[in-house]
Amino acid sequence: MDFVYYVYAYLRERDSVTAKAGTPYYIGKGKEFRAYSTNRVVSRPRDKRLIVFMETNLSNVGACALERRYIAWYGRKDQGTGILLNKTDGGDGTSGPWSEEKRMRLRNPLRTYDRPIGPKSPKKRIASPALRKKRSDNAKLRIGEFSSQWGRCWITDGEINRKIKREDLATWLAIGFRAGRTFTAPYRRKNKYTATHPQAEMSAIDPQ
Repeated sequence: MDFVYYVYAYLRERDSVTAKAGTPYYIGKGKEFRAYSTNRVVSRPRDKRLIVFMETNLSNVGACALERRYIAWYGRKDQGTGILLNKTDGGDGTSGPWSEEKRMRLRNPLRTYDRPIGPKSPKKRIASPALRKKRSDNAKLRIGEFSSQWGRCWITDGEINRKIKREDLATWLAIGFRAGRTFTAPYRRKNKYTATHPQAEMSAIDPQ
């Protein structure tokens, strides 16, 4: 058994409505640099002197038991029993027993468990069936005959690529273009100096 765990407390820097300065607002248990970690729901004190190690050289079981004892002693603010910001009664960290909600999420990670969905949601949420159907219907309006590229095709003369209407393909083929495109050739966009019909365009570029 490794006696490497400890129980720590975060102390208040100033007086608040809840309690006086110097009283704990969070009780935790861990090992190594856990007490100084910033990846947590409750913010760590900026002044490291306000991080107090209440018990050290503990086993995992002993640390969990003392954590629960201290939390019960000071009480939880969310339950109206005390001054701590802890959301559990202790002993349920990563090295201790898991809560039932966490077990449920691990069993079925695709469920949302009635958590809020919105732009401020911290994690990705799964869309509801109604929202997925709406997105599917919107996507169908952008494909096939509803697409802006419906009835158009690429042609090239080896130097210039164009995208034209399919009904004009025969006329373009008659003046030397072929279907498809060359990836080394530039794409010539239609502008105010060219027309959509090939004969009108050729006359506009090279008038006889």
